Amino acid sequence: MLHNVTLGEGDDLYKGIDSVVREHEIRAGYIVYAVGELSAVRLRTPSTPNRPNILERQGLFSITMLMGMVAVNATHLHLAVSGEDGVTIGGHVMTEGTIVHEQAEIGIFEDEAYVFSREHDPTTGYDELVVHTT
Repeated sequence: MLHNVTLGEGDDLYKGIDSVVREHEIRAGYIVYAVGELSAVRLRTPSTPNRPNILERQGLFSITMLMGMVAVNATHLHLAVSGEDGVTIGGHVMTEGTIVHEQAEIGIFEDEAYVFSREHDPTTGYDELVVHTT
């Protein structure tokens, strides 16, 4: 099933997507398209659990790529945006702080054959994706 998400000016990208995931109780989904503009981005770039590297930018950005998996308690998104100068930046979308400018349209494909969850991995220090079949 395809869920079409439209976020408006001032909406938080991650929270908006997470709200739809929770409303529809999506247990396994994929971002299939994303278009729109942002006024702020907050991303984690390559780092370690003990030394997070957070990139925060204000301005006008076009979404050039949004990918990831979504599920209640298992959402993980990566974003690339292009600024007014055409320079592209990207990373892991933080749970707040990436703000829509005017509008963003996102498609989430829900796959009912699977359930995504996250379990702590002591090797990486992160909660890693675990996929179960239904």
